Amino acid sequence: MAARKSFRTVLDLTVLGLVFGCAVLVWNVASHNRELSATLRATGPLVERTNVRDRLVGTSASLSWLGLEEPDPAEAHLVWIVDVAQCRTCLSGRSAVWNALGDDTSLKRHVVVFGDDDVPQDARRALRGTTFTAASRQDLEAAFGPLLPSTKLLVDRTGVVLMADSRKAASDCGWNFEAQVGVLRGTLTTGLIRSQLVNP
Repeated sequence: MAARKSFRTVLDLTVLGLVFGCAVLVWNVASHNRELSATLRATGPLVERTNVRDRLVGTSASLSWLGLEEPDPAEAHLVWIVDVAQCRTCLSGRSAVWNALGDDTSLKRHVVVFGDDDVPQDARRALRGTTFTAASRQDLEAAFGPLLPSTKLLVDRTGVVLMADSRKAASDCGWNFEAQVGVLRGTLTTGLIRSQLVNP
C-alpha cells in the first residue's frame, strides 16, 4: 500500500512537472512570437522600400507619359510620383531643396500624380519650375510596376532610372532624396542630405 502511495506521489509530481514544463515552453514560444512579430512590423516598410528601389534602379522606361520627346534635350529628370489619395501631405512642406535644384538647368523636375486626384494648389505654388502631370495607375504600373505612395526617381535623358526611392510618406526617413541628387550632380552641399529627425 505504501509503495502504491509512493508511486502515485511520484506520478503526480511527474505530471505536475510536465504541466509546468509545458506552460514554460508555451510562454517562451509566445514571447518569441511577439518579438518576431514586432521585428517583422518594424522591418516590413524597409523591405517594401528596398524591393521597389532595387526593382527600379537600372530599368528603362518611356518618357512619353511625361510629354517629353525621346531622347529629351535635358540631361536628366527628377520625377516625383505621388498617389495623392493615399498621401495627401506628401507634397506639403518639402519644397526648399526641391526648388534649390532649379539652379541645375540640365535637370528637369516633374511631379506626376496618380489618376484624377488634383495636385494641391499650395504644392503647385511651392514647387517652382516644376511640371505637373496626371497619369493613370495602369500607365504608371506598366512603366514601373507597383509603387508606394511617394516615389522619387532620377532618370537620364534616355529613360534609364539612375536612382530611386519609394515610401508610404514623403518624410518617413531622416534623409532627403532630392538633396542626394543635388550633391551627386554637384549643385548642393552634403549638409542638406540628412535631417535632424531620423525615423527608422
